[in-house]
Amino acid sequence: MKSAYLKGPKKLIVQDAADPAPKPGQVIIKVKYCGICGSDLHAYETGIYSGIIGHEFSGDIESIGESVKGWKVGDRVTANPNIGCGTCYYCKRGETNLCMKLLTIGEGGAPGAFAEHIPVRADLLRKLNTMSYEGGALVEPLGTLVRAAKYSVRPGDSVLVMGAGTIGLFALECAKKYGAKRVYVTEVSKLRAEVAKKLGADQVFNPKEVNISQKMNELTNGLGPDVVLECIGKPETIRGAETIVRKGGTAMIVGVSTVDVPTNYLGMLIHETAVKGIYAYSVQDFEEAAQLIERKQIDISPLVTGKIGLSDIVEKGFEELLKPEKNHIKILVDPQR
Repeated sequence: MKSAYLKGPKKLIVQDAADPAPKPGQVIIKVKYCGICGSDLHAYETGIYSGIIGHEFSGDIESIGESVKGWKVGDRVTANPNIGCGTCYYCKRGETNLCMKLLTIGEGGAPGAFAEHIPVRADLLRKLNTMSYEGGALVEPLGTLVRAAKYSVRPGDSVLVMGAGTIGLFALECAKKYGAKRVYVTEVSKLRAEVAKKLGADQVFNPKEVNISQKMNELTNGLGPDVVLECIGKPETIRGAETIVRKGGTAMIVGVSTVDVPTNYLGMLIHETAVKGIYAYSVQDFEEAAQLIERKQIDISPLVTGKIGLSDIVEKGFEELLKPEKNHIKILVDPQR
C-alpha cells in the first residue's frame, strides 16, 4: 500500500508499505480522509518521531480480526487515536489522553492514517452514522476544543480566541456552544478572519494592526475577557493570554509550544489568574465532539479548504500550510487518490 513515512525533518516520503492484517481485537480501515494537523506540521518540521503519521481520519472497515464484535465490513467509521493501557488511574476514569503509558496512532505510537489502510483497535472506533467522511476526520481536533471549552467557558462569558486556524475556529464555535455571550478572535490571515466572522465571531482583529490588550479592555469596561483560548502556541501569545485575561479569569492554553515560556507568577498570584493546559480529550469529550458534528451543532463546512491525494501531501499539503500567507485552514488527504 502507499503511505507517507516521516524519516526526519522535512523528510516525508511517499512509499510502499506492507498491507496490514488485523490482529485479534483489531479492524483494518480503508482510509477515506486524513487531516493534516498542527502537531503533524510540528513533526514534519522537527522530525520528532518517525513512521507513518496522521491521526485525524475516517474510512470504511475493510477486514475484521478475531474476537471483534459489533462491527462489520463496510461500516463507516472514525477512531480515537489515543491508545490507553486500560488499567491505570486515568484510563479507568476515561481520560486516556492522560494515560501513564499512552500511545497515539500516527504520532510514533502506532502506524498512522496517511496510508491506504490502517489497523485500529476495535474499541477505539466510532461509527459515522449520518456524518460525512469529512466530518469524521474532524471529530479528533474538535474533541480538544470540547474539553477546553467545558473546562473554561461559563454562560455569559466574554471570550478571546487567539488564532483562527482549525483549532481556533473550533474554539470559537465551542465557546458559543457552551454559553459565551461575546467571542472575539485574533487572526492575521484575511481568509481565516472571514471564516471566523461567518462562524459567529463578534469581532475579529489583526494583532499586527491592533493592540489586542487595549482593545479587550475597551470592549470589557476595563476588565479584560473572562476567558482567553490561546490556539497558536507561540511564547508571545501564551504570555499575552496570561496578561490579557481579567483578574480571576482563565487563560486556557491549547496551542503547543516546545520552548519554555516566561511567566509572571506574582502577577498570576495577585490577579488570581487560572492558567490551564489542555492535552487532547477524554473518551467522553471525543464522543461529545462526534455528536456535535453529527447533529450539525458545529459547522465544519467552511473549514475544509483543500482535498489532495497522497502523492501531493508534501507540496500541496504540508508546505502549503507552512506558507506565511495562510490561504488554507484544513487540508484533507485522500490516500486512495
